[in-house]
Amino acid sequence: MTNKGSLAHLSESQIDELIKRYYDWESVPKLLKEYQIDSSPSYLYTLFPPIIYNDKQCPHCEINMEGKRRSRNQSGPFIYCPECDHHEGDCHCSGCARLELFRNECKKTLIRERYDFKNYEPVSEQSLSLRDKILLGSFLRNGLDENYFFINPLEKQKGIFAPTFGYEVEILRSLISKQIIAPHPCSSSDAFKEGTEFPNIYYIDKVHYQVNIETDNLKELFDRLMNPTQAVLQDSSIEDLYQIWEEIALHECIEYLSFKLSKVKFPFTPGEKTITVFKDLLATFSVSQIYMIIHRCVANATSYYLEKKISKQQAANSVIGNCQRYGENALANNWRINGFRRDFDCPQSTLSHFYFSRVMMIGDLGFEKSPKSFLTECERMNNR
Repeated sequence: MTNKGSLAHLSESQIDELIKRYYDWESVPKLLKEYQIDSSPSYLYTLFPPIIYNDKQCPHCEINMEGKRRSRNQSGPFIYCPECDHHEGDCHCSGCARLELFRNECKKTLIRERYDFKNYEPVSEQSLSLRDKILLGSFLRNGLDENYFFINPLEKQKGIFAPTFGYEVEILRSLISKQIIAPHPCSSSDAFKEGTEFPNIYYIDKVHYQVNIETDNLKELFDRLMNPTQAVLQDSSIEDLYQIWEEIALHECIEYLSFKLSKVKFPFTPGEKTITVFKDLLATFSVSQIYMIIHRCVANATSYYLEKKISKQQAANSVIGNCQRYGENALANNWRINGFRRDFDCPQSTLSHFYFSRVMMIGDLGFEKSPKSFLTECERMNNR
C-alpha cells in the first residue's frame, strides 16, 4: 500500500461508499485492505472529509459550518466553523465572547433603567407601621452592605434572616408591595428571568435591594431602623406587639418541626392545618414548650412507622395532629411541660433576636413564654 494516511487515490464516490461502509460497522482492516489505505484501523475516520452544512452558517463569519467526523463508537459529528472555530453548544470562541459581553452590557443597561432610584416615589418614614420597621430593621441588620450602598441578596446573606424561607419570602413581598424596598439597579442579570419580559420578572431571593424611604441622610435612617430606641413602642398597641411575636413564634415552630422530620427523613410541607394547630398551641404554650411537644410527637411517629410498616408520608402526616392532641391533653390534665432549649442546628434568626432582645428587650423570654399570656400580663400591668 502506497497511499499512506491519504484518500487522494479514491474518487468522490469511492470515499462516500467507504464512509458509509465504515459507519455500517464493516471490518476496518478489511476496508483498509480493499481500498489500499495505509493507516491504522483507529485512525481511518480521521481521514474522512468533513461534512459541509449548507443549511447552517456561522453566526460570526456567515460561512457554512462543517462537521468533523468522529469514530463510530462516538455520537454525531462535531460541528464547527472552519474560519473562527465557533461550534455548536457551549462555545467560548472570540466571537461568542464578544457577543456575550455585548448581551451582558445590554442587560445591565436595561436593569439600570428599569430599577433606577428615580422611578420610585419614596415613602415617608412616618407612614411605616411598627411591623414595617421591625421587618426592615432586621433585614438591614442581616444583609446591609458595609458601605450602606445596598442590601445583599437573601441567598447570599450570611446570617439567618427569619426562621423559615417561606416567612422570609412573605416578609420581602410585604415590604416590596408597600414600595418600602425595591430591586437595586446594581443587581446581577442572573437575578432576573430571561425572556421578552426581561428584566421585569426577578427572583426575590437573588436581587440586591434598595430602601425607598424619603430621607436627607440615609445612614442616619438605617441606624434608626437597625438600632431603635424604646420610643418605637410608644404608639404600639398590645395587638401590634402580639401579631409580630406570634408570626416569629409560629415560624420558629414550623422550622423546628421541619428540622425534626428531616432528621428521620420524613417528607413534610407545612400547610394551613399546621399553621392553625401551632397558632392554637401558642395561645397557651411557649415556643420552648412546643419544641418539647414536637420532639415527643416525632419520636412517636418514628416508632409508629417502624412498628406498623406504614409509609413515611403517613407517619409525617400524623405528627401535627398528635401535637394538637398532646397540647389539649396537657391542658385538660394540667400536665407540667418542661420546655427545651434552642437547638444548635436551629439557631435564633436575626429577626427573632432583633425583636425580642432589641425592641421588646425581653431576651429569652420570647422563647420561653407564651406570646399571648405574656402580653396579656403586660396589658394587665399597664391598666393598673
